Amino acid sequence: MTGVKEEGLPRLPWTRAAVILSIEEWAYQHDGVPPKAREAIGDLLPSVGSVVKVFGTWNAAVKAAGFAPHRRGGGRIPLKKR
Repeated sequence: MTGVKEEGLPRLPWTRAAVILSIEEWAYQHDGVPPKAREAIGDLLPSVGSVVKVFGTWNAAVKAAGFAPHRRGGGRIPLKKR
């Protein structure tokens, strides 16, 4: 997948489609929408900076993937497409 660094290979820039796919995959694997801070744990999500470069905001990327973003200070959002 674009953006994922494989050993010995350079990291490629994240594309719009790759960001959306990574959010969808994470959401289905973890039964919930990934919060912005989740990227620090090292799952196959792009960094917040990479997402902002492509979408402007983390929440815009989550919406583009078809999910409702987390609410500020809220807990985990169960998986559901908008």
